[in-house]
Amino acid sequence: MYTYEMLKKYNYFNNVLSNDNISNYLDSLTGVLQRKYIFKYIENLMDNKTPFTMAILDIDNFKFVNDKYGHKVGDEVLMQLAENLINYIGEEGLVGRYGGDEFILIWTKSIDYSEIHNFYDGMCHNNTVFRKSYNCTDSTPFITGTIGSASYPVDGSSFNEMFDLCDKTLYRGKVKGRNCYIIYVEKKHKYITVQELAELDIFQVLTTLTHKFYGARGIKDKIRNSIIYLRAQLQLDNIYYIKKNGELIDVNSQMAVGHLGNLDSLLDEDNMYSSSYITNIKQDSLELGNAIEPYGLHSILFTNIRTKEHKYGYIFFALERTARIWQPNDKAILLYLSKLIASFLELHPEYV
Repeated sequence: MYTYEMLKKYNYFNNVLSNDNISNYLDSLTGVLQRKYIFKYIENLMDNKTPFTMAILDIDNFKFVNDKYGHKVGDEVLMQLAENLINYIGEEGLVGRYGGDEFILIWTKSIDYSEIHNFYDGMCHNNTVFRKSYNCTDSTPFITGTIGSASYPVDGSSFNEMFDLCDKTLYRGKVKGRNCYIIYVEKKHKYITVQELAELDIFQVLTTLTHKFYGARGIKDKIRNSIIYLRAQLQLDNIYYIKKNGELIDVNSQMAVGHLGNLDSLLDEDNMYSSSYITNIKQDSLELGNAIEPYGLHSILFTNIRTKEHKYGYIFFALERTARIWQPNDKAILLYLSKLIASFLELHPEYV
């Protein structure tokens, strides 16, 4: 947690803390700055025309951590992660808690894109803040995070503008599958609205998917119609199909790109398999990892296509060189698509 000695190095806090108790400024759980005071610090930097980089950090799927391990473990994760953030940023900025599992980070060392990129890259590697296991009471949850970032004064000139840009890039990171950092670039992000990046309307997606599927005649066209729609909605690179005979088919090109055996042993209790890293995929199945690695695939989510009576293979979503944390909506949509395909093949065995 922050101490008086740590904060007095910053002009703003050196002035305000001289007549007050430091505990009034810190979040009681994590020991970082309260939201009110990290905001005041930002405003002070702007008043003094001091360049800085700002980020909103969100712990991925934190509700799952609380639900699976309990709120005590959730609190331990927040406390440890906050301490790691303090240590990582050192004397080059400050950290505040925005609320829940979200933090505000202010980095005063640089507003250069490549240096910011390296800063966040370091935060996500080398066992520093994210993409690491946290040693908690009777458990070691693996924690990833999503970061949205912008810099003053090159991107925004007011507090509200800076906050909106960070919020927008954070949402962009969540749409891309979380477990990433997005640095604001005007030509990429200027005309994107947060509303456009909001969570999928799952009912609308499934309804449209049904129309796309049944609007085509043969099974190849049905799947192709579906994947064109889903690639845009879910920000996917591709969808693959493993036929009953084990052929791995790139659905977009309709080309066979490999051959795989039975993958049922990888499926979990929900009949799904997901992974965000090629190294983990290889640990689970060297055959699968070797088959997809030449195509640059790092994150996959798959399920089998089957009815009670028959099994028709597998279908999976894929991302290239991106470590995506697959969300419940992703899984629901994939499972629904597999059921559409299986039901059609059950009624039309001539397509099998």
